[in-house]
Parts: sequence; C-alpha cells; structure tokens
Amino acid sequence: MSEQAEYSVFEDIGYVEPKSEEKAALIVKLQAGDYTLSFSSLSAFAISPRAFIAYKLQERKTTAAMQMGEAVHCLVLEPEEFDKRYHVAPEVDGSTKEGKAVWAEIYADFIGDEMPKGFRIDQIKAAALAATGTIVIDGKSASQARARARSVVNNRAARHVLDQITQTETKVDFHFEGIEFKGMIDGHGKGIIADLKNMPDASYQKATGSIWARRLHWQAFGYDAALSGGNTCHIIAIDGNGEVSVHAFSQRNLDAAERQMRRYVTEFKRAVVESVFDASVWNASQEFWLESDMNRHGINYL
Repeated sequence: MSEQAEYSVFEDIGYVEPKSEEKAALIVKLQAGDYTLSFSSLSAFAISPRAFIAYKLQERKTTAAMQMGEAVHCLVLEPEEFDKRYHVAPEVDGSTKEGKAVWAEIYADFIGDEMPKGFRIDQIKAAALAATGTIVIDGKSASQARARARSVVNNRAARHVLDQITQTETKVDFHFEGIEFKGMIDGHGKGIIADLKNMPDASYQKATGSIWARRLHWQAFGYDAALSGGNTCHIIAIDGNGEVSVHAFSQRNLDAAERQMRRYVTEFKRAVVESVFDASVWNASQEFWLESDMNRHGINYL
C-alpha cells in the first residue's frame, strides 16, 4: 500500500497510554491548527478527547493486526503487487536457536551486514522496510492473509462489487466544516465505492453492529463527496474464520453521517479552543459530553 490504512478505534490495537512528551507536542499542533483528520480520528473523538489523543499518537505505528489488514488488501485489490511489496519469511519459531538463525539471515540479506545482538523480529522487519521498502511478513501471517483473500474473492457478493472496481488505493482530500480530512479509498468504479475491512466477526449481524459502532458511514459520506457524489458505498467485511459479508449504505445513511459529523466537528473545534486556556480538556473522558451548567461534574444521572 502507498499509505498506511486506517485502523479501527482501539478495536485492533488496544488502548496505549500516550507518552507525555508526545501528547504535549500533539496538543501544541492542535492549538496551532497544524493538523488534518481522518474519519477514524474523528470517530475516536466521538468517544472522547482522551480517546482522540491516544488514536492520533498510535495511527502511524504498525501493529500485527494492521499488517494483516494491509496484506489482505493487497492480495484482494492488487494481487500482482504482493510479491513486489512483501517478503514472506519461513514459518519458524523465532525464540529458538534455529529460528533466530533464520531471522539473522533475513537481516543480513536485506541490510548487507551482520545482525546486532539482541535484535528482535520487529526490529528486523523495521530495518528491512527502512532499507529497501520491503515488508517482511512471517509465513504464518502470510498464509492467514492468503486464506482471507481467497474467501473474499470467492464470495459471490464481494465478487459482484469487486468486478466493478476500476481504480484501487486512491488518496482523497475532503474539506468539511473548515477541516481537511484525508483518506484512502480501497477501490472504486463507475458509481461504486468499496472498502475492505478485517473484523473480529464478519457474520452479517456482528459486522452490521461493528459498522455502526465504528461509524463507517462517516467514511462513506466523505469518500462519496470526494468523488463528487452519487456513489453506492460498500463495506466488504472479512474475519479470521473466512466469513465474508457485504454491506451497502443508503443515501439516508450518508445524510445521517453528514449531520453527525457536523456535530462532532463543532465539538472538536470547541475542544481545540478550550485547550488553549486549559490543555486538560484532552484528558477528558465521558464527562466531556455530560458536563453542562446544570451538571458541573459530568455525571450521568440514571
């Protein structure tokens, strides 16, 4: 992929406590207006300002789940690119002497030097990527990614959508309420947009719940607007068991997304302004949505 795919809010990566210096630097940028948003980052803000900060500080860090998602995307949407972008490592136990030797050889092949003592597998992968642009993926993960990709391309509903795709991995900029949003459309064609999502459970009931919980209709609204409107936006959901479900948004869904995004963008701007006087607003959890003149402490009274 030419740009890292968005990940879901905390679902795949887990919450990571931000480092104080990184958090402070991000807040300074927000106060200066030096930022762009993704649809996932606004969705994180819709949880809380605290969740937004954690998301923004993690969005450029690659996790195993994100790497799996990117590999599946490549195998489904641009299969001819997989061998160019990826090097599949043998399926070995990296904690054994034999496994360590295999990974040391991989390091030497990509870097042209002996591997430093104590280097971890994730460091070897990072070094190979930095030196050559090649993504090293372990054999087990590659097998899982191929299995998921086969499930997608052999699924009749997914095939119906994929057969209409003429362009893949399209970067888009979308300006909304004075804020620039950036995104990457997985695939689109005449009047159709497709987004491939790896999910814990892609059964249509569970995937439907995940779609609304992750506010993926916001992304659909933005992508449709970026392509001048009139598109039917689809989510192709795939899970580790090979289950696939395909979902299409209606215009009513996109209209609702526009209203909801307008509300949260307004609240985001409020948080940015308030933080100039009190940066602790970015520590706020659910009290941010509950505080008012009548509820000074932000308590949800049942």
